Formats: sequence, structure tokens, C-alpha cells
Amino acid sequence: MRRDDGTEDPAALVGRSIAGKFVIESLIASGGAGSVYRARQLALDRIVALKVLRQDVARDAHFTERFRREARAASRLDHPNSVRVFDFGSVDGSLLYLAMEFVEGRTLHQVISEEWPLGEERIVDLMSQVLSAVGVAHDMGVIHRDLKPDNIMIIRATGDEGEAMEIAKVCDFGIAMLGAATHDGAGGMVAGPWATMDGSLVGTPGYMSPEQARGEAADRRSDIYSAGVILYHMLVGRPPFDGDSAYLVAMKHITDSPLPPSEITAVDPALEAVCLRAMSKAPDDRFGSAREMRAALRAAIPRATPAKAQSAADVTPPPRVQSFNTQEVMDGAGIGPGARRRRRVAAVMGVAALVAVAGAFAAKSRLRSGPVAAQPAAAAAAVAPPAGPSPRPSPEDGRGGPASTAATARTPPTRSGPAQPTERPARPRKERDRGLVHAAATEAKRETPAAPAVAPPPVSPAVAPAPPAPRPVAAPAPIAVAPAARIDVERATASITAVTTTSAIPGSNIRAAVGRIPLVRCYRDALRAGGLASGTATLRLRIDIGGYVTGAALQGGGITPMLKGCIEKAATAIRIKDVDTGDATADVTLSFVAAP
Repeated sequence: MRRDDGTEDPAALVGRSIAGKFVIESLIASGGAGSVYRARQLALDRIVALKVLRQDVARDAHFTERFRREARAASRLDHPNSVRVFDFGSVDGSLLYLAMEFVEGRTLHQVISEEWPLGEERIVDLMSQVLSAVGVAHDMGVIHRDLKPDNIMIIRATGDEGEAMEIAKVCDFGIAMLGAATHDGAGGMVAGPWATMDGSLVGTPGYMSPEQARGEAADRRSDIYSAGVILYHMLVGRPPFDGDSAYLVAMKHITDSPLPPSEITAVDPALEAVCLRAMSKAPDDRFGSAREMRAALRAAIPRATPAKAQSAADVTPPPRVQSFNTQEVMDGAGIGPGARRRRRVAAVMGVAALVAVAGAFAAKSRLRSGPVAAQPAAAAAAVAPPAGPSPRPSPEDGRGGPASTAATARTPPTRSGPAQPTERPARPRKERDRGLVHAAATEAKRETPAAPAVAPPPVSPAVAPAPPAPRPVAAPAPIAVAPAARIDVERATASITAVTTTSAIPGSNIRAAVGRIPLVRCYRDALRAGGLASGTATLRLRIDIGGYVTGAALQGGGITPMLKGCIEKAATAIRIKDVDTGDATADVTLSFVAAP
């Protein structure tokens, strides 16, 4: 229906049934190419956004064919950051409609108008989502041609960990410019690519690329330019060009250079460089793809993490995956060969120290008491085993004399019966142990003062009283130490604790896909083979545009080759839903817990 002035009245369709599939409930918005309504899809009883194109352009046969082609391509887009197209068709050959996902939220234009200035990290996050959707559309040969803040919806949502987040959804892929190409009867174009037959503009010239404004064909680099203009608008709060008419604004995109954002407000230099490169007049000077621009944005302002808001003292490092060395465990418990070796050396050193002290004490006693001091020493020598080699006999060592006295002191009295050994058998010692004792005794003898005129009988260094040698400690029976200290392998568990992704892939989709990996089985098999105990590890995934995992790497301290190979092999067999790009990555934090 038309108004009194001859123009179409968009509100006239409210309450009507379209193609027997949809019932229009209310008018949402109206523009140069048509109107958008809130409608109910009868078969599924769901709310959709129904776009109905203007009837004057829908009657053209060439336009109708192009509409079907573009709508079919747009309906194949299934991306979390683009509005999905459910259905399309015509009614009575004069009404073309497009049924799309109904999104409740605000346009990016409204967000900028109400909340500018926006934080740099927020700008990067929203633009990265927009470029993710644009990149996938370009891969499918769909060019948007009219990217602008009014075609981007911002939805508030809750993340996997309960955090508040924003989702950007791009509308009208491949559809906004359908009203631009109007043909005459001979098949020739009679209007420019952004003007209809009545001279009105389709889209918003404030965000058009120079080649579009000149009437040239738009390609993916035109969308890159429009994305740069949107970024400019988000940084400074307004578009780069304005004018008294849409024509003048379009011409400025061809002839004028934008004022650098830093001359208007405080802007990070790296973000400004990305913005100005995307808005280069020559298409070849811009980013080669939406993914390249997105990567440059993320490199300019890395995403914030909760740890950045904390001091170093507040941050608790994650538990490290540990591995156990059987020899170290036995030594630490005092039962291994290393521990026995340390105890033996310590005992020898203790004996040496006591011998040295006792020798000095005996020497001082001899100085005070004279020859009488030798008597207790001689008595002690009768029962004390020698601690070192016996001195060689001198030429005077015969049937009597001083040497004979010393020998008598060292020889125990004989008893009736079988002959008794003259000395107690010495315990076996290593050469270095005997050397330590002998060296200590020699040092004590060197420090003894000179003897008086009538010297007592020579006393062997071993004559000095010494504590009994330590009893030999029997080596304990070998102890079998399990890889994880008596871990109950059957109770060991593995779980996903966190997911981080470089794209707009929903974290729940990654969790669901990784959940199909037999994490627990791989972990228990690794424990049985002598693997790690409790700890964490990171599984890094590389994902192609089809959602298939093309590469997996398990990283973390103590990861055994068996656990690494098992999980990585299983990870490369999974597929993740709703992947937005062909170069996506995701980091999945895994927790391994082995209960005793």
C-alpha cells in the first residue's frame, strides 16, 4: 500500500501473512532498500526478522535473479558473529522477502553514541568479532558492500565462566546492495552502484570505499576499507568525513585524506596505524584480508587477562606437573645407596674428630702427670683395638727394652688352651675411610707438645681412648616405589579446567569436542607406565575452517611421551562446531589428579 504522496507505507504490512509462512507483528526499521519487521514463523513458532524489499526494485527481472543468488549465498553463512538467513522468496512476483535471525540488542552506532569513549580493549574485541564474520563470508565469495555501525548488532551475554561479555553480529551480508543495480530493458545499467533509479543512495556513503564511490566493482578490500572507517568512528566518536550531502561525503572518500585520530583524541599509535592502513585510498595498500587486519588489531592491543589487574604477590602460580625419580625418593627417605654413603662418611668424620680430641687430651695429661699418665693409656691399649697400622719394630725391639714394653702393651695376655689371636679383626673399610682416620690422628700427634726429659713409652695414635666404632647398619630390603607413590590408578581423573581461543568459537563448543578425547584413559595408562602425578598441562589446538583439528600439542612439566602421544593423537580426530576462520587456535587447560 502507498501513502497519499505515492510512496510506500511500510506500516501497511503489519498483521499480514507473508507466503503463508510468516505473520508480521510490528515494524522495526525502514530504509532505502526496504523495511525490516518483527514476524513469527508459523511452522516453528519462533520470532524472526523479516526484511521486505521495495516493490519498485523487486519488479525488475535482473534484480530478482540477483536477489535469489545473493540470498542463497547469504543463507549458507553459519557463523556466531553473523546474523543467519533462514528463508527467502517472493509473493505475487512483486514482494521479495528475507527471513533472518532475530537479534535483540543495540546497534554499534547506538553503543558509540551512548558510551563513547570506548576502551581500547573493548574496541579490539568487538572489531575482531566483526572481522571474523567478514573473513568467513569472504571465503565463501560473499562481499558485504555496506559495512557500517548500523549493520552491526551488539548483544550482552554471559561467558562460560560466568563473566559478562559482548557479542557482535553483522547483518545484511550480500543483501544491502541488492537495490543498487537497476537495469534498462536492454540489460544495461542505468544507475551507479550506490544509486537507485530515483537517485537515492543505497547504504551509507560515509563508510563506502573510494572505488565504490567511483562506481567501480566492490571486492573484499572494499569491506576492509569500511571496517577501517568503523574503527575510526569507534576511536574518535565520529566518522572521518561529513558534508552537506551524501554525494559530497562520498567524494571526500575519493579525494581527501582522513585526519589522524591522534590529532582528535588520545589514541594508541598501534591502533591508529591499523586504522589508517585499512583506510588507504589504493586497495593494494590495505590489509590483504579480514584475518590479516584482525591479527594486526590483536597484536596492537593484547587482550587483558585477570592477572594483569593483580600484583605479582597476589598471583598464585598454577600447580606444576611433577615427575618422581625413584633414586631421589629413596635417598630422601634415608634408604637409598646415596643415603647409606652419606651416613658412612659422616660416621668416619665423627670418629676422626673424636680421635683428634682424645689424642690432644692424652698429651696434656702426660705433661701434667709424667710417666704415671701412661699407665691408664697402657691399660686402655690392652682392650682398645688398633685404629691404624702398627709401628715398625726398631732394632732395640728384642727380649726387653722400651720397644718390648710397647709391644707388650699392645698384646693381650695369653690364656690356656688354643692360641688366641693377638689382635681383634678390623672391620672392612674403604681406603678413603682409613685415610681420613689416619690423617686426623697424624694431625693430632703433630700438635702434641715436646715430651719431658724422661719420656714415657711411645704410645701409638690408637692408644688414645676412642668411642666405639658405629655398628654396621644392615641395608634394608629393596622397596618398590610406584611412579606416583602408591597412587590408586583406578581413581585417577583428568578434566578440562579452562578454555582460551583466538577466535569467536564458543568455549562450550571447544569443551564439548575436547570432552570426546579419552583423557582419563590416556592418563591412567601413563600412570601405569610410570608417568606423572597430579598437575596441569595445556593442550594447544590448531583448527581449520571446517572445524577440524589439524594439529595438537600437549605442553607441561613432567608430561611423559606416552601421555603426550595418546592425547595428541585423539585430539586430531575431533571436530569443533561454529569455527569462524581457517587459522583459529585454542588453548585448553587440563587438570590431572591422581588420588592415593
